[in-house]
Amino acid sequence: MNNQEEEVDILLNSFSTQFWLEIRQQYVRCDWISSAIIKDATLYTLPYAFEKFSYCDTTYSKSTCPNEIDFWSYGRVQTIKYVNNRLNLVKDFISFHAQFPNIYHLNLIFLFKNNISSVYPSLNQLTTLDISLNDQFDYSQLQDLLDRSTHLYSLCLSKLTNLHMELFQARSTSIRRLELIEKNGSDSRYFDDKECVALVNSSLGRQCEVLVICVQNRKTILDLTKNIINLRTLIIRCKNDKWNKTELSSNLDELVLWLHDHLPSTCLINRDMKHPYYVQIWIDCKQ
Repeated sequence: MNNQEEEVDILLNSFSTQFWLEIRQQYVRCDWISSAIIKDATLYTLPYAFEKFSYCDTTYSKSTCPNEIDFWSYGRVQTIKYVNNRLNLVKDFISFHAQFPNIYHLNLIFLFKNNISSVYPSLNQLTTLDISLNDQFDYSQLQDLLDRSTHLYSLCLSKLTNLHMELFQARSTSIRRLELIEKNGSDSRYFDDKECVALVNSSLGRQCEVLVICVQNRKTILDLTKNIINLRTLIIRCKNDKWNKTELSSNLDELVLWLHDHLPSTCLINRDMKHPYYVQIWIDCKQ
């Protein structure tokens, strides 16, 4: 970190002049990533004026403020992405001390072991929570997040090879949308019958209105549409889907045709042409 910090000091010194401190009366902050893989830095004036912010567990920061504890409340930020790159999460430490009181969208790549409430003191406005799991994922911390996110609408989970059945014990009175897919489309986790039954019988499943999921068996699609009583939209990928790029017409789409034959006529069923491995099902939309 020393060489990077020296470069940051040189940069900040150029903003510590009379012009910036007395005439402009403006301070700047430099955030930089200290790791063997990534070397990156961001320079901005204070207070932070944008709606989006990204940082990670190896983010360090310095500013030209006379008092280094000033301007740590990032009240304008509504969308956060936090990445934890450390292999040993038990020793996790956040060196970036900002607080974000007005978050609407939170993207966490691995939860960290610190007291998360000190970083995100208020989650009452949070509507979307996007989390990448890992093999040390702390579901009790997830429940703490859900308990404090009273207006959370959408929960999105990825890196699902690390998912445990403990997820289906999570509770939230506000969540209506569940996304259980990989964002890049590769290494998809296909839920089996047992896991889907657990989802249907869970608190999250019973109140779910929009579900995005990959399943092993197409018959599971019928079970989900029948047994998730509040479900309005199902976006699904099926492991035994025989679709290929030559089948551009729904008249040749074997899975879509099969679903038309086995689902109620009130369902609208389409292949998602933007993400063609997924089929969209709108339930009871033709009544």
